[in-house]
Amino acid sequence: MQDSSVLTEATLKDALDRIGAFARDVFDVPLAVAGFLDCQRIWLSSRWGVDVDPSPPLSTFFDPAAATQQVQTIEDLRQSRFADHPLVTGGPRLRFYAGVPLELKPGFPMGNLSLAGPEPRGFGEREAVQLQRLAAMAVDALRSQRASARLEVEIRRRRLGRVDLWRQRRQLRRQNVMIDLTERMAHVGGWDLDLQTGSLFWSDEIYRISEVPIGRAITTDFALSFYPGEERGKIAAAIDRAVASLGSFDIQTPLVTANNTRRWVHIRGEAEVVGGVATRLTGVLQDITSHKASEAQLWHVANHDTLTNLPNRALFHDRLAKALQYAERHSCTVALFLVNLDRMKDINDSFGHDAGDAVLRAQALRLNEGLRASDTVARLGGDEFAVILTGFQQPHDVDQPLGRLLAALNAPVEVGGHLLICHASIGAAVFPDHERDAAALLKAADLALYRAKTGGRARAAMFSPAIRLERDHQMTILATVRSAVADGRVEPFYQPIISLKTGVIHGFEALLRWRDPTSGFQPPGSIMSVFDDPDLSLMLGDCMVERATADMGRWHAAGLPFGRVGLNVSEFEFRRTGLVTRLRQAVEAHGLKTSHLVIEVTETVLLSKDIAVAEAVLQGLRDAGITIALDDFGTGHASLSHLQQIPVDLLKVDSSFMRDIPARHDNVAIVSAVIGLADSLGLDVVAEGIETAEQLRFLRALGCPRGQGFLFQPAMPASEVPAFLDAWPRRWEALMRIAAAA
Repeated sequence: MQDSSVLTEATLKDALDRIGAFARDVFDVPLAVAGFLDCQRIWLSSRWGVDVDPSPPLSTFFDPAAATQQVQTIEDLRQSRFADHPLVTGGPRLRFYAGVPLELKPGFPMGNLSLAGPEPRGFGEREAVQLQRLAAMAVDALRSQRASARLEVEIRRRRLGRVDLWRQRRQLRRQNVMIDLTERMAHVGGWDLDLQTGSLFWSDEIYRISEVPIGRAITTDFALSFYPGEERGKIAAAIDRAVASLGSFDIQTPLVTANNTRRWVHIRGEAEVVGGVATRLTGVLQDITSHKASEAQLWHVANHDTLTNLPNRALFHDRLAKALQYAERHSCTVALFLVNLDRMKDINDSFGHDAGDAVLRAQALRLNEGLRASDTVARLGGDEFAVILTGFQQPHDVDQPLGRLLAALNAPVEVGGHLLICHASIGAAVFPDHERDAAALLKAADLALYRAKTGGRARAAMFSPAIRLERDHQMTILATVRSAVADGRVEPFYQPIISLKTGVIHGFEALLRWRDPTSGFQPPGSIMSVFDDPDLSLMLGDCMVERATADMGRWHAAGLPFGRVGLNVSEFEFRRTGLVTRLRQAVEAHGLKTSHLVIEVTETVLLSKDIAVAEAVLQGLRDAGITIALDDFGTGHASLSHLQQIPVDLLKVDSSFMRDIPARHDNVAIVSAVIGLADSLGLDVVAEGIETAEQLRFLRALGCPRGQGFLFQPAMPASEVPAFLDAWPRRWEALMRIAAAA
């Protein structure tokens, strides 16, 4: 017969191992330890995660005698009395600790449950409550296992001592009282089945668990009737196997009581063998309903998003795999929607993260509305959601739910009296028409989402092979440009900006060129899509600033009158913090002043941000002494109110308005209006795209102050600028003669 203390330690470790696994998943720590104090001896029942030596350094670090009555946390062990402890200075190099006592009775800790990890971290009130719940589960497991072991030993003693029953009656009565109390505390009852007569014995606790009057006659059929039909067959089969093998069985199953209460029970039984034949089955039945509820709660926390209560990424992948398996077996369709909420960053920046969280919850509810029980909505993280729709027979059957979801998500969300616009983009892919496995289907939906976002956002796109080809082409372009930046094959070319009245060179515009290894320098038109990529857009911007300021520094040192150089700023550069600081550092590093710079922004870049934020960025540039130009004026959506609100120094008339001037009257009217508007607002004007002497003569007659274009000089590398400056006066005289004759 196995010693009860050994049985208790072994079974307790099994229970604690399960709790430890939950602890590591829930709190995301690599190490969890259960320590106990037994007769002044510290022993570590379970260790999960980091493999550390259970030697005195570990034991003293998790000393149960030091346990307090509440959760104890140390955010950084290096800042505590454990700074010199071997587990902090060496071994796993622990930095974080949290512990909670394990108490069988209040005020008498017999051990503790501890968490530790190699990174400092905080430990909030909610996490403390969760750790206390885990500790309570550990104590329950300890009580249950001790009671179970004690009960099993006692039942065996009773069976072996029947011949001496009368002599031990008084002692047995006391033991029965203790057993009954133990059963009540641990929700464990004993049972005994005589295989020869079929008689079944239940202890009082099993009667209580089953909600049957204590003492009622029990038969095997009556006992099995409390289990659902399928479970009843599993229990009967387990009993038959134990009898046939002269062994034991162990099973967890739902039970429906006499009062129709649903519970979970753990049944264990062992055969008694006489003469090589099983004559009895003896065992225990434990009510584990509370343990199952705790496990379910921990599972829910580990598999659901805390903000929206939707399935998280891990559960989403599990549901998608099962949906595809079902669809494969039943020849039906699964639709996968990937949803991205647009402008969430703007909402968080403008209204705060509480408003952003409210929008996320509202959109999550909209995604859930109208879906069936077989469908899944999950939050993958941030502003990304996913929807799995099952049971369709044809791919086009998903068009209606796709359109319904898009319309619902694009409706304004009311938060705190404000109507917030948070449009959504959706990418859709269908199994098996588009892809046949989960990873490929996700990739297809992601490509469709990319198409929806690049197509203008607030729309849905269904995957097609053409989207993959387009994305592959885009990835090739991104790789080409990334390689060009890394190899130093991106550099500015310079186009002069001329005073149309005097011919004086006021400066240059730095235009991006990249050198193809086989075709030479290329204009940016072939790689314009890279400016939709934040990382590459910023890399190109930084490269242009560094190369242009280096060229300007050399010209300045050589005494060349290059004036000011204009640099175009992309939307991502404009959004990035510290723009003014980076520009100032770049010019100062090359012996220049900020007045040598002109920053050109488009109307689209300005209006992509909150106008107040755009105004603050532009004002910072102006305060630093940098000139601000509004590029491609007339092609965007800037209004007169915007020009009054934002600080701008000059307008650049887009080259599209120069076509067929002066023959095309609508373009003549637009250019004339812009020049007059700029003059009334005290702004300078640069006409782009001047290609003919007739255009030059016309613009001079209108009083346009400045211009640039192929008529004066195509964009040229920095090495050609000195020669151009030297030859320019003679070229200007020649241009004047040609314009006069035009």
